[in-house]
Amino acid sequence: LLRAHPADWTLVEYPTLFGALPAVLHAKALRRRVVVNVADLWVDASVAVGALSPGALVRALLSIERAMLRRADAVNVVTEGVRDALVAKGVDPRRICWLPNGADTTLFRPGPPDPVEVEALGLADGEHLFLYAGTLGYVHGLDVVLDAAEHLVDEPVRFVLVGGGSERDRLVAEAGSRGLRNVQFHEPVAPERVASMLRCATAGLASVRSGDLYRSIRSAKMFPVMASGRPVIYAGDDEGAAIVEGVGAGLCVPPGDGAAMADAVRSLIAHPAEAMAMGGRGRSHVEAEATWESIVARWLDELAVIDARTGRGRVR
Repeated sequence: LLRAHPADWTLVEYPTLFGALPAVLHAKALRRRVVVNVADLWVDASVAVGALSPGALVRALLSIERAMLRRADAVNVVTEGVRDALVAKGVDPRRICWLPNGADTTLFRPGPPDPVEVEALGLADGEHLFLYAGTLGYVHGLDVVLDAAEHLVDEPVRFVLVGGGSERDRLVAEAGSRGLRNVQFHEPVAPERVASMLRCATAGLASVRSGDLYRSIRSAKMFPVMASGRPVIYAGDDEGAAIVEGVGAGLCVPPGDGAAMADAVRSLIAHPAEAMAMGGRGRSHVEAEATWESIVARWLDELAVIDARTGRGRVR
């Protein structure tokens, strides 16, 4: 921060708490305005999943969190649920900015499969690819994909999961122990390769665990799929599922329901015209609401309103 060029704002990522608060205090000491980007409420989430137990430590952590949020000039949120939670914690709604997930519509775009990519994936003629690309973490509940694959093991369907994460090794071992020859794992690849894979896919997958803690989530995985003109199969009952369902950009199934996901796979294969229409509606939604250019432009406008209200000048 000391070596950085003068800037209108210092952007601080939260979590983690122990890095975020010192960054906020340091930026304020340098008389720089601070916007804290709240990806999730780490302390609340840790208590909810049992990683932390209520008590003195949690009270201390929440006190640090309050101090950080109180000192921030603006706070970014990625979902409506996080916005509501912050307001409940006493954050002034006028300081909350909207910075949701989106997609690069130039990189992720509709198009025919690249034969080179088809060969690299090892797809047979008539085989349908269903792609999950992103973190393989606990919150994503990806056992649902393995369960769906078990229902479809004798059908021309390939599930490809691209990425790393805390659950990857367990999922690989589980797929092996269950003999799921229709499930393939890839190490993380560049976004350009993900875009190429999506153009080979019948649909993309997104999944979030069940539970009150997760209902404020909207999976970032759905936006590149939608931008690519492919339908989404979304296993979840959260904000993301509501978007997919509301737009008509895919099929939503209950979280953790592998049989329902398998039925959604069969439906998209059986009704290619409707699958294509879903993909088109998804692409139109992203172009209208979720390109990075439009998201960032709206965000900068919100920061400018805060600047004007506090008399600190315009951000652009």
